[in-house]
Amino acid sequence: MTTIADLVREAYSHWNDARNLSRAGCELHDRNRLDLARDVLERSVELDPTDRDAWAHLAFAYMRGFQPRKGFDTFRTAIERTGSDLLRAVFAGFTPDKAEQARLLEEAAGNNHPSVRAAVASARYGGGDAAAFEEMRRLTDDPHARETWLWAVMNARWRGGGKDIDIRKEAVPLAEQVIAEQPDRVNGYWLKAHLLLAAQDWDGARKAAEEALARFPDEETMMFVRGRGFKETGDLDRAAQCFSRAIGAKPSFAGARTELGKVYEAQGRFDLAEEVFREIPRANPDYAGGAVSLALFLGRRGRWDEAETVFLEAWKRLQPWQQARLKQQRDVADLLSRPGVGPVAG
Repeated sequence: MTTIADLVREAYSHWNDARNLSRAGCELHDRNRLDLARDVLERSVELDPTDRDAWAHLAFAYMRGFQPRKGFDTFRTAIERTGSDLLRAVFAGFTPDKAEQARLLEEAAGNNHPSVRAAVASARYGGGDAAAFEEMRRLTDDPHARETWLWAVMNARWRGGGKDIDIRKEAVPLAEQVIAEQPDRVNGYWLKAHLLLAAQDWDGARKAAEEALARFPDEETMMFVRGRGFKETGDLDRAAQCFSRAIGAKPSFAGARTELGKVYEAQGRFDLAEEVFREIPRANPDYAGGAVSLALFLGRRGRWDEAETVFLEAWKRLQPWQQARLKQQRDVADLLSRPGVGPVAG
């Protein structure tokens, strides 16, 4: 059993030990403690500037923490310090500079290691090359390539694709392999639970979350998945309990507040739902998606003037990829079709 407190103790009791700092910092990132992860990983790469994994997790900690430019610059520094083709290929999938992307992919293309080939294919797939998906799929004997393909499966399902993949038969066993190889890391458990969510296997996702919580009892994302399992199967009271636990474990967890608001709304407890939705942008002001959730709730209640105002203010703070993902949601598309929103939000 490993808690967040255990990881923090490990990090600060090994402040001059790059290996232990890297391990703790990467796990803190994977467990969504981004501020702590950045502090620990900054120290880790200071001690060992050749640590590819520490650099990658540090860059993502900045990017996920609403500091994309800092994350991009961290990737560039990491590539310079390590010379890693894997980092080149991974960053190629995220840089907004198309010329930089092309250069990075060209530089990495000569490396035939499966992890690098999978990362190159992932960047191509993100750019619309459908054939790259099968290329990743053929490389899953390699641990890094395996995780790259599993992420691609989830992303495809979230975008409405990947219907030819039997997630329970093809993807979940690979996630279980990640768990077997790294039983003390949360990543494999996260992959398994979210793959089952993507497959709409609500009972399976809930059980996977419970399996994870037995080892990581303060893991709020698994509390969230467990709540989704209950919500989708109609047990709203237990769903509300799970989402409330997740918020208690991490008050800035916007996704849990959104789902809790939806549960209260489904129960007809509209005043309580509105309280929760209004808390989202307050609890996590950097997350513009929280204000979008509030706007959608207001629209469902017919309060369009306020809904449009809140939505437009939030929309301009979203990254293009966030806007693209939201546009695929029916309720967002409906709001974007309103005369007072569409011409402004594009």
